[in-house]
Amino acid sequence: MMNGAFCLLNFAPWASLREEKMPDILKISELVEDLSAPRWVEYPQIPGYKLQLRLPDVPESARIMGRAMLKGGLPEGLQAPPAEGDEDAVAARALAAVDWVEHQLQLTLFAVAGWQGLRVEHLAQLLPGRKVKMQSAGGDACATAPDAELSFCPENLEFLVRHSVPFSNWLSKYVRDWDRQVTRQEAKDNENLPPTPDTSPTPSA
Repeated sequence: MMNGAFCLLNFAPWASLREEKMPDILKISELVEDLSAPRWVEYPQIPGYKLQLRLPDVPESARIMGRAMLKGGLPEGLQAPPAEGDEDAVAARALAAVDWVEHQLQLTLFAVAGWQGLRVEHLAQLLPGRKVKMQSAGGDACATAPDAELSFCPENLEFLVRHSVPFSNWLSKYVRDWDRQVTRQEAKDNENLPPTPDTSPTPSA
């Protein structure tokens, strides 16, 4: 009994130390703004309509590129494989195989992860010249109320991207400018990296 009590007394302080919470460590990565992180952006001219935007990472960029490949194959003159070691020809062949209109569409569709605050009455601004089935005084009682919210879904997003010139132009420009800002910052960060040492063997005399 004495031995057991002695062991408990000796180990009790260590047990309490293990239960103490370690102090939080401030991480620089959490303090510095991540330019490429998803963000909420308000659409101009429509107060309260906000979109959650994002940029594709490298794997997603490759998937987008794959979805935008020309269905009919390479243009004439680039169908023959390039000579081995001709990197310029390889690059030209790869770029020629992309339907860039489809690529821009897929990139724009990926950029929007969600939205909030879009209502039926806003469609008049997003789709000028298009008639919207919306309730009005003395109008069709079966039409949709102007303040009815339009939830985010892939179908609604694709309709706006394909048919709303103001929406697609604003979205494409915003994402393009944002991507350029991130690219410039990454280039500046790379300038601060030490030069890669030359590990090539020294030719013998």
